[in-house]
Amino acid sequence: MLVRDKIRFALSAELLRAATGGESFAIKTNEAGLEGIKLAGNFIGTDAAGNVWPYFSSTKQERFVSAGLILNGSVNPAKINGHMILVGTSVAGLEDFRATPLGQPMPGVEIHAQIIENILTGEFLKRPSISLLIEVLLTLFAGLLVISFGPNLSGLKSLVGVAALVMSLFAYSWWRFVSNQVLLDATYPVLVTILLFILTLTASYIREERQKRRIRGAFGQYLSPELVDQLTEFPEKLILGGETRELSILFSDIRGFTTISEDFRDDPTGLTKLMNSILTKLSKPILKHNGTIDKYLGTL
Repeated sequence: MLVRDKIRFALSAELLRAATGGESFAIKTNEAGLEGIKLAGNFIGTDAAGNVWPYFSSTKQERFVSAGLILNGSVNPAKINGHMILVGTSVAGLEDFRATPLGQPMPGVEIHAQIIENILTGEFLKRPSISLLIEVLLTLFAGLLVISFGPNLSGLKSLVGVAALVMSLFAYSWWRFVSNQVLLDATYPVLVTILLFILTLTASYIREERQKRRIRGAFGQYLSPELVDQLTEFPEKLILGGETRELSILFSDIRGFTTISEDFRDDPTGLTKLMNSILTKLSKPILKHNGTIDKYLGTL
């Protein structure tokens, strides 16, 4: 930390330095920047900004010694001899409790004690300089998978695939944490994966709806509704050149239509109603059995 324009250690690191005779420290760097600090014979790995990532454990009462017991001399000397002592408070009302990744607040003095324990045991969490590059590569890899395979799969298969991909990203991050104490943030790759999945799903839906409208517009006036529905659901059936099938073809005519139309010379509306009635009765059985009406000719 920077105090009065000078770099100073935090309380925990400064206490360790003073307890070991006030030895100097060394800074280790690499091509990506700061790599860590050598202090009291211990290497403390840091990120490029000099931050450390404590490996917290739950609160332990054996870390604490009551100040009252020390003041009245009733504490066992073996409990404090040869130990580094941090003086602080654990009373919640003094507002020195800090949030931790464990989901439970801790007194600030215990957090410093845990940092010292991490330094001495070498159990700091690691956030290497290459971590950001790994996260970017995971994001690109997941994004390319979604873009490449998402549009070619059904909605259910895409959902299952994305769910498996998201679980894999979280599992990989957790495995690195458990096995090597390495911190990799899977949040950004997962969010990008979900966002791309939503975008590709939306684009596929819009594309399919446009295709269905085109098919209905092209064949809705000539084919039965059932056949149009089949074509919209399975557009691959629209094969150039068609297909060979056995068909029954019916040509129907109204005998004496000229004479009938002359009888309705003064009542064209009546002739229209008559023709609509006849054509309706002819059309319904055809459409009921998935037939196709090619055209009506010679009608009013």
